[in-house]
Amino acid sequence: MGLIEEVAKDFQASLAERIEVLEKAVRSLQVGNFDSAQREHVIDEAHRLAGGLGTFGYAKGSELARAIEHLLTEKSEFGKQELNQFLQLLAQLQQEIDQSPVSGMISQPQTGIMPLVLVIDDDHLFCESLRQAAPMRGLQIEIADKSTPLHQITNNPPSVILVSFDRNSMAARLTLLEKLKVHFPAIPVLTLAEEDRLDTRITVARLGMGRYLVKPTTTDEVFEAIAKILPSPTIPNAKVMIVDDDPVQLKALKALLQPWGVQVTCVGNPQQFWQVLISTEPDLLLLDLEMPKFNGFELCRVVRQDSKYADLPVLVVTAHTSTSSIQQVFAAGADEFIAKPIVEPELVTRVLSRIERTRMQQQLLRCQQQQLQVSPKETKIDLLTQVASRHYLAEFLEQQWQRLIHKRSWLCLIICDIDHFQAYNYHYSYQTGNTCLQQVARTICQCIDPSRDLVARSGADEFMIVLPDTSLDSALQVVERIQQAIATLQISHPSLTRNSHITLSFGITGAILTPEKSYRNLIATANQALYTAKARGCNTYCLYPL
Repeated sequence: MGLIEEVAKDFQASLAERIEVLEKAVRSLQVGNFDSAQREHVIDEAHRLAGGLGTFGYAKGSELARAIEHLLTEKSEFGKQELNQFLQLLAQLQQEIDQSPVSGMISQPQTGIMPLVLVIDDDHLFCESLRQAAPMRGLQIEIADKSTPLHQITNNPPSVILVSFDRNSMAARLTLLEKLKVHFPAIPVLTLAEEDRLDTRITVARLGMGRYLVKPTTTDEVFEAIAKILPSPTIPNAKVMIVDDDPVQLKALKALLQPWGVQVTCVGNPQQFWQVLISTEPDLLLLDLEMPKFNGFELCRVVRQDSKYADLPVLVVTAHTSTSSIQQVFAAGADEFIAKPIVEPELVTRVLSRIERTRMQQQLLRCQQQQLQVSPKETKIDLLTQVASRHYLAEFLEQQWQRLIHKRSWLCLIICDIDHFQAYNYHYSYQTGNTCLQQVARTICQCIDPSRDLVARSGADEFMIVLPDTSLDSALQVVERIQQAIATLQISHPSLTRNSHITLSFGITGAILTPEKSYRNLIATANQALYTAKARGCNTYCLYPL
């Protein structure tokens, strides 16, 4: 039995006991013997139950458990109406649990399984030669039938797709390539043509395909091309520390991350947080928000207050995704949030990409320090892009904040990053990615007033633009100029769909400064706006006033 199946089985076995806690609460309410201690215990149990049900395929059950949690939290006194509402919710919850869960909410990652290459080719001999040679290359081959290759891809997503075409099948296969980029933009595609024609190459290039080969070609040449576009499945020696008071959630999160080569440390008691943190030295923290004694907000603030761990990536897991709740998450210093119920692909992608992004940033900073032979605080210029460094950014923000408070003037901040930049690096190379960053940085600088404003590189593919004495309307105009200028560059991007060019997403904030605020509030709000812009589909902006 796999670890995911084992966790699901344990959760199923615990349901009767968890429901009994709620039933005891009903009996206590009926006889007027429901004290504050029991209330807190039942609220905690309903909270854990909601998370577990959502994770293991009971979406409706998760909503009902959440409704019970809110009822007990919001109603300090229970009358007949509240008791009847509790009974109805509990009865509906029991009905949902008695049904079979909806599969697919959580699944076992393909640990130890060779990457899958889906081949769409009518040459049976060639396909068979690929299939026989694949295991020696650490790959497995699946041949798509002619009927519904898109249906096959949906059911069993491959790591790479190989599409072959000749003169007779070209029109149909080019249509298929368009559909692949629309429905599966993250899967790299290798094309194999029978004729070497420039017009065909241009058509395929416009679609943003990964590699282009021409027959006759050997299986070795095909596998070498596949190796160049095959996504890296793991990050070496990645360490994640998870803090959650629900043992089922801890076990599930661990089961999802471990098969991807992640070293996972679980903390079920928030009071042990600091001791485990300093002994583990993780690459990333995954925090549940609602825990007894110390909640996720408080733990996140503790991390941000410490100079050693101030830049440690923090992802918060929460079921509360209202604007005010998410604003609290970012204000506490978290980098991202993951909404419950947790879905495996989102969790794995967000965790691994955040760790990789942080490592790239750290490596870049080390290179800068070695070349300049100065301390980080003295490094004012980012060597790659020639804009301000993130260390000088903090100094500049602090200076402008103090100056503009006295003037009671505006200060605006824009945070932007390149959409799908990790996929861009995978497709081309990090060297090409560096060239792209330089082009983007130069373009942004051309859209501001250099005598007053500042552009800084704040992350691997992220830039911050500080606009002193600038209103929100003027900040929006800056964003629009940048969008137009970036579009004019027409930098080809293979992971996008029809546009297939580099785009940026923007988070914008600003305010007339007052002493009770700080520039850290400005950064947190702009980060929140950027995340919302990303969630809307990228290549857009979101404005949140401070």
